[in-house]
Amino acid sequence: MKTLIVVDIDNTVAENGQREHLLPNWDAFFHACDTDTPIVPIIDALKPLFERSDVDIIFVTGRTGHLEVQSKTQTWLNDHFPSRPIFFRPVNNYTKAAVYKTKVVENYKTTDHTHVVIIDDDPTICEHFQNQGHTAVQIVKDNYERNAQDIFNLFVAPARKVSI
Repeated sequence: MKTLIVVDIDNTVAENGQREHLLPNWDAFFHACDTDTPIVPIIDALKPLFERSDVDIIFVTGRTGHLEVQSKTQTWLNDHFPSRPIFFRPVNNYTKAAVYKTKVVENYKTTDHTHVVIIDDDPTICEHFQNQGHTAVQIVKDNYERNAQDIFNLFVAPARKVSI
């Protein structure tokens, strides 16, 4: 029995505000992803989960599947996390993010996964997954410490409870 943790990248573990000036040029925006700043409290909250045998962690991003973007993203993630599967939005795929991410989760999830947790900055995605009966932790800019505590409370604090 495992929990599948689905982690978004942009504004969830990587702050991308420094490249927002490139929008609406999405290609330029995505190709500058290697300049993102790590969101340290969230990264620090997630790192211990990579060592647990009762969770599987995957990254699911709305970034395009261009090879250069994939390579830069993988390098950035490898600088901050152990290697895990990462799923990119296919090139020229304009499906709503919640629908795209749900499809990835449905295709990846196995019978071993008894619970799904989504960690994402997009409130519509979090609400979408909650409506499907999953747990969601919404990452909110300027509230990263509290969000990190939410992750800790969800995964670490319950294991520390002691029966008397």
